[in-house]
Amino acid sequence: LQLDNTVIAEPAVFDSAPTYSLHSDSLQRLAGVEMVTTRSRLAHAWAYQNFRLLFGDLPLDRPMILEHRDVRDRVRLLAPYFVQGTEVLPVVADDSLYWALELYAASDDYPRAQRFYFLGAQRGYFQHAATALLHASSGRVRLVLAATPDPVASSWAATFPNLFVRASALSPALQAALPPILDGAQAQALAFAEAGFR
Repeated sequence: LQLDNTVIAEPAVFDSAPTYSLHSDSLQRLAGVEMVTTRSRLAHAWAYQNFRLLFGDLPLDRPMILEHRDVRDRVRLLAPYFVQGTEVLPVVADDSLYWALELYAASDDYPRAQRFYFLGAQRGYFQHAATALLHASSGRVRLVLAATPDPVASSWAATFPNLFVRASALSPALQAALPPILDGAQAQALAFAEAGFR
């Protein structure tokens, strides 16, 4: 792909992508599973009921199977405790394409709170927790913590420190390219419309 004179590798992970695909990974950049042993090939052939994965030809130079290629599915497996935002947005920085997806700490039974119907459910608590950043060509995921994370997000970040990063750990170009927090702003607008200046 080419965007504004920047050559970007073809995305291996994208919104509504097929379940899995096979790739040659001689540079060892993909976040997938090697298909070099008979055991690995048999396990995947059995799991997907596709015995061409066992007997067929695979890509040369370190064949890899990349699973869970859909952006939302991939993030859901890593962070099922957060509610996903409405938009999967492209971000181009550092000669790479990323997918950005907002994540929220939410609850429908927070005590003594006004309920709003938001993102498919009644919410009594709704706070921006992190932004999932997926490297489109490798499938690697980082969860960028909110500037001031709530206790829920802070607890998960402490539990999985290798998954979460602060925005300051990103390159300046990637920090500048992060999209605005759209659903969070809409939630604040709903609350403000209900409560006013009280």
